[in-house]
Order: sequence, then structure tokens, then C-alpha cells
Amino acid sequence: MSNVANITIDHTKVDADLTDFPIYIDLSDLPDSFWDVVANGGGDIRVYKDDGTTELAREIVSCDTGTKTGEMHLDYDGTLSSSSDITIQIWADGSSSEPASDATYGSENVWGDYEAVSHMNETSGSMVDSTGNGHTGTYQGDLPNTTTGKLSADAQDLDGVGDYVDVTDGGDFDFANGTMQIWVNSQETSEAGQHIFGDRDSNNSNYIQLYSYDPFENTGLLQIRINDGSSSHDMSTSEGSWEDNVWGMAHITWGNSGMEAFLNGSSECTDAYTGNWTSNGDFDIGRTQKFSDASFNGYLQEFRVRDEQLTATWISTEYNNQSSPSTFYTASEPSPATNTTNFFQFF
Repeated sequence: MSNVANITIDHTKVDADLTDFPIYIDLSDLPDSFWDVVANGGGDIRVYKDDGTTELAREIVSCDTGTKTGEMHLDYDGTLSSSSDITIQIWADGSSSEPASDATYGSENVWGDYEAVSHMNETSGSMVDSTGNGHTGTYQGDLPNTTTGKLSADAQDLDGVGDYVDVTDGGDFDFANGTMQIWVNSQETSEAGQHIFGDRDSNNSNYIQLYSYDPFENTGLLQIRINDGSSSHDMSTSEGSWEDNVWGMAHITWGNSGMEAFLNGSSECTDAYTGNWTSNGDFDIGRTQKFSDASFNGYLQEFRVRDEQLTATWISTEYNNQSSPSTFYTASEPSPATNTTNFFQFF
């Protein structure tokens, strides 16, 4: 197995020292030295720190040698520095098999700190939860129906008429401190009730919701609601902050620091809520249960849930990485001195 490409992270795009940060790699950025060796599907890809021996967990979402495209996520074990560049080595041999998903460096261990991660790129079957925690999704309506995504793998195209995803055990998302995030491209922000995801039961008591357009007919914004059974808390981004036909990254965080919403890596609104909402309904992506006729019309990709209130610098660094991977890092061919067989890969 040989070192076939290097990735150097630009520390100026990392907004604080971050621990165990998941890095997105657009494989189309990698040089010919990678594509000349790697197997179709990418099962032979291994990732190391710059010492060439410290292996990192990685998930290959896609890898197409014919089109030289693909998507990979890796867990940078340790500290991703905001003060100095770091280099990651990518190795391949064209023949090694994909490690088991629950192996030490397999796909599930990229997401050890997450409750659910769904790339939403399936062309058939169910929505996969990459964490291994079982929060898979049942596609409803005309789904799965893919389109070009913001990240290099595909996204789901929802038509606003019955398309949604029923998330298995989504009611487990009721933590005291948490974060939910998703990439969104709305085709109809002026249409009332465009529910992106949510959990709201028929009794209208305990719920969490994210949707575009609010009931007071303000357009081009996101509305966030949390209700813990005793109090309801609403907040919304500024009018015009959300546009049709444009990909945007949305985060909701809640916990001891209150409730906060971020658009494209920047804080948009806050609320003093510090309670612990409890799920009573099914969790859906593309609608909420109580408002089943308010389905989302647009494209959705990369849904993540974490049992932790992520920091502003973590969120802004995620946006830097995912919105423009080719400026977050530099991809290069390895120097001849490092392009040698790695004897440590099987131990």
C-alpha cells in the first residue's frame, strides 16, 4: 500500500483548536497519483496522520474512478490546530477490501460523538445512519429521488407533496444539550409551512421544529420552535436570510447556553431557553407529524444529530470545510520519499 495523496489543512480556516473533528474530503480534488491507484468504490483507501503510521477512521460515501469523483469523511483524532497547518496522508493499493463498519478505523468510528448521521444520497432502500446507532429512515412518497448535492454525493429531491423520511427511533433525540444540522436548498421559501424536519405530536405539546416561512407571512427566513410541555420558545432568522435555489447550512443548538440558530456558519438568533424537551411524536425529515400537509419542497442533504451543544467555532469551521473544501485544504501528490509500502496497515 502506498501514499497516493496528501491533504494539508489551512489553519486559517479552523476557527479554534478542535478535538476529534470530522473532516469532509471531496475526492475530485485529489491528484492523478490517487486516481491512478485507487479501486472503484474506494474500499482500499486508508488515512494516516503525517507520520504515516497513526491511522484515522474514515467513511467512503462514494468513489467513482470513471468520473474521478467521490466523498470521504474522516475523524481527525486529537487536535485540529487553528495555529499551524496539518497534513493528512491518503493511502491506497487498488485491491484491499473495505474494513468492517464497526472496525477501529471503519466508517462508524468517524461518528463516535454523534447520535445520527445521514448523508441522504441513497438511490434505493432506506436512509442509512452512518453512526451505527440505528436511526435509519424510511423513505415516503416518491423518495428516494436524488439530485446533485452541495457535498459531492447526491442529495434527496423532495416535491412538497408527500415526500418525507420517517426516522427510526427519532424520539431518542430529546437531550438536555444537543445540535441538529442539515444542508437545505429550498425551492419555495414563500410557501407557508415548509417543514424541514421536526418532531411534533398530535397533542401539540412537546416538539422541536425547523421550517422556512413563519405564520406572520415573513418570507425568506427560518423559524425554530421548541416546546418542553410547560413552555414554548420560538426564534427566527432575519427576513431575507434564506433564499430560494441556494444551498445553505442550518444548525439548531440548545442546552445550558440557551437556544441558538446558525445559518452558513454564523449565529442568526438566540433564545434563553435552557429546558429539556421530551419527544412525544415521530421524527420526520421533510415534514413534521402534526403538519403532514406542510411538506418541504426542495433538496436536503447531510442530516446530523449530536448529544452536545456544539460551539460557534466548531460550526463555523464545519461550514468552512463543507461549503468550500478546496480552500479548506490543499491536495497534492506525495513526495517520492513517502511513497513507500506501509507495513503497519495490517496490525
